[in-house]
Amino acid sequence: MARATVQLDRITVVNKREELSRDEAYLWVIGLQIVVPSSNVPGLEFIRATNPLPGNLGGVFKRGETRAIPPAIGRISYDVTYPGLATFGVAVIAWEHDKTPNAAIQSAYNQACRTIDEEIRKLIDDILIDGVDPKTQKLREPTQQEQDAIRAAVRETIKKVIAGSLGIAPWTLNFDDFIGGERVIEKVTGKEVFQKPFTLDLRKHENIGAHYRVTGSLRFEP
Repeated sequence: MARATVQLDRITVVNKREELSRDEAYLWVIGLQIVVPSSNVPGLEFIRATNPLPGNLGGVFKRGETRAIPPAIGRISYDVTYPGLATFGVAVIAWEHDKTPNAAIQSAYNQACRTIDEEIRKLIDDILIDGVDPKTQKLREPTQQEQDAIRAAVRETIKKVIAGSLGIAPWTLNFDDFIGGERVIEKVTGKEVFQKPFTLDLRKHENIGAHYRVTGSLRFEP
């Protein structure tokens, strides 16, 4: 069976106003999977969740420091339904921790996962209007044109969710703690191994405060 893998390798604190903030950096990592059998989150279909809580990078960073991202949050790997075909990726969101309770952080992360999952489902329902096999009640394999449309739509949807929703009520987090978010998603086909490195720069659009850089790769093995 084919396999998709998201590998986050390293995080670098490119810039941090240490004279103003000594808060601990942590990441939300949300795996994105399109048209596969199941999520690792009950009730969701297109999400691979990891630990979103402070401490998941191993403690406080200093400006200029580079650190390996622990496999527990940085490696997401799963079987793909259709050999030779997958649309998958990851959304990475950087925060700084102050005094927000872990329960509030976990709740906000769960809401982010639900929001992304719901938006992907809406996109697929819109694009695959006749997508469910009436006999098996399972989603049929999308055409090439449909896969292209889903991929393009998911890219824009995840971007809008990250840019417009995080850190505000009712998700209970302080928007000042939000550093930035980015996503990468790819559609791959064929019988050759696919691997693509990526770099995500996580910082606020105003380019103030902290700036984190995450490197990693997407890998698909037919």
